[in-house]
Amino acid sequence: MTPSGDGLSRMELFWRQRAQQNLQRWGLQDPQPTVLAMAEEVAEMAETFDLDPEVGPDAYRDPGAKLLVRLVVLGNEIRDYLDEGAKDDEGNPLPPRERATIDVDVEEPPQLIAELDDLMALGYQLQSRMLADYGELRQFGQPRQQRRPMTQAPPEAEPADEEPENPWDDVEADGGDHE
Repeated sequence: MTPSGDGLSRMELFWRQRAQQNLQRWGLQDPQPTVLAMAEEVAEMAETFDLDPEVGPDAYRDPGAKLLVRLVVLGNEIRDYLDEGAKDDEGNPLPPRERATIDVDVEEPPQLIAELDDLMALGYQLQSRMLADYGELRQFGQPRQQRRPMTQAPPEAEPADEEPENPWDDVEADGGDHE
């Protein structure tokens, strides 16, 4: 994770570019389908483990493996729901007014943001673990199928001395900035 000129790593720059592409394709979506899309991506990560969801969770003794299989199955259900409610027959996004709506409100926006912070931190942890175990499997920005040889060791992480500053601390629950 090499920092760029503005202090961002290649990983952060890549993730920002992907987010921008998603925004260009899908627009600014409501939180409900976005959370479902995030859960579907987590389920796709679970698919990378040596599991066979076709045999079902009860085929596994390990409780963690059972949960991962259930997660894969749930991810498939989420994908089907999102495909039916948000995409046309060619896989292109439906106009926002034609997309399925999820009839639940965000009850606690600050809690949703706090959980998102936790999820993002876990993403960094997972990235660090994968780099430590396997090296850099692909260059950020390359399609997933194009792998390059593992040639560099992951950087050593410095221990955090204090809690990182939360960029959401100055945002009120209604989304307005404190004066």
